[in-house]
Amino acid sequence: MTVANETARKEYDGNDSTTEFAISFYFFVDGDINVYLDEVLQTLTTHYTVADAGEPSGGTLTMLTAPATGEVLTILRDVALTQGTDYVENSSFPADSHEQALDRLTMIVQQLQEEIDRAIIASPESQVTITMPSPEAGKGLVWNSGGTDLENTTDALNDIVTDAETARTAAELAQTNAETAETNAETAETNAETAETNAAASAVIAAVSADNVTQDWIPIEWAEDGASPPDTTEAYTVSNQTVRVRKFRGDTGDQDVTFSIRVPPYIAGSTIKVRPHVIVTEGTGPSNEGVVTSFAGHCNAIGSAFGSVILATKTGWTASQNDQDNLGWSAAITPTGLTAGKILMLKMFRDQDHGSDTYAQDLGYWGIDIDWAP
Repeated sequence: MTVANETARKEYDGNDSTTEFAISFYFFVDGDINVYLDEVLQTLTTHYTVADAGEPSGGTLTMLTAPATGEVLTILRDVALTQGTDYVENSSFPADSHEQALDRLTMIVQQLQEEIDRAIIASPESQVTITMPSPEAGKGLVWNSGGTDLENTTDALNDIVTDAETARTAAELAQTNAETAETNAETAETNAETAETNAAASAVIAAVSADNVTQDWIPIEWAEDGASPPDTTEAYTVSNQTVRVRKFRGDTGDQDVTFSIRVPPYIAGSTIKVRPHVIVTEGTGPSNEGVVTSFAGHCNAIGSAFGSVILATKTGWTASQNDQDNLGWSAAITPTGLTAGKILMLKMFRDQDHGSDTYAQDLGYWGIDIDWAP
């Protein structure tokens, strides 16, 4: 026999009905075939059978269950890396077994080439010898300063974390300035907060215009008390790092606040999404538990009815005291009258009565993200 083509692999898309698939390459025995369904190795006779082993034109694979639509069936030749032909001295030349030994070596070369084709290799002109460093949790791979090999990054921080730290530092500085103004007089505090709000809003609009993003961060201290307000805004400090939070009860009732936010010019469409950010303030953190936050809004006259209540739900949550996290994006919210330049009245309340809110401790909310073009 001869190995007439270079094929050692075949893929098929499932369709919920087809069970027979052509093996378009030569193989010796049924065990020379490996079958993967969506990258999961299948078992001969348990998941599939093979027919026509030893035929140069190939054979047929029969799945006991038809692959589903969306699943990918991959057939690979996997010949053992051995040589079993024995040449006896002074005997006649064993043409058939010799040819089969050559076929086997060719198959081995083909299956190794198939694996090489899926490997990461340097370009032909490169003279770099690549050595993978030992993995370190949370770190990435980069080229060293000489561009000659790979190494782990020095630390696990990325640009997003750096930006968050910069924003936190700016927020802490603004908070310090606001607290200093508060000690002077009530009127001075009001003026300072108004100026801070306007400056922050201008900074957000400028940043959005420059970066072409559509999300805003709104701190909790911008919110006004609702019908059943949570605790007043308080400074939460750990190791000289301070944030402003409002603690929403976890044992009874649905406490609420209302944000008044000018709709920016980069609003797109009639819907928004909201993502609350929290800090675990209590000694007992959530352990595979859930928190539900509800939102409703309008851009109509003050006192108008809020729109439909939309949930942002986080389930299976485990965290410890002082951990910060977000509770996930809400579904699309459709405030009535949503138009650039209007004031959005956005009501937020912890939906403690909801069946999925199983974390019975207080929880510190320190702000929300708003996506104006979800």
